Amino acid sequence: MPLPFLEARLKQRLAEHGRPELGDAIERVGLTDDGKTVYVHLQTRPGWPKRRPGEAYLLCHADYPDIHGLDDYRWLVRESRLEIDEEIQRIIRWLARE
Repeated sequence: MPLPFLEARLKQRLAEHGRPELGDAIERVGLTDDGKTVYVHLQTRPGWPKRRPGEAYLLCHADYPDIHGLDDYRWLVRESRLEIDEEIQRIIRWLARE
């Protein structure tokens, strides 16, 4: 499930840190799950030369037994936003493969 407000936040933070061109690398920020765990991660667009296809940057995750309702999904979003804000330099290095 796409989370466009987190994608917009990430692109804003990239621009604030002088790397707006890395926003072009982002295909989406979204929720996925594997049946046991819910993940929030960013995926680069197909063909982005700095990352392999299918490679993703994990922003946050929670195991299903720890998710008891909507509040826990809100927690995932809050933690993902904090990861974007607090670890933007690491995300920049990951996107740019520096």
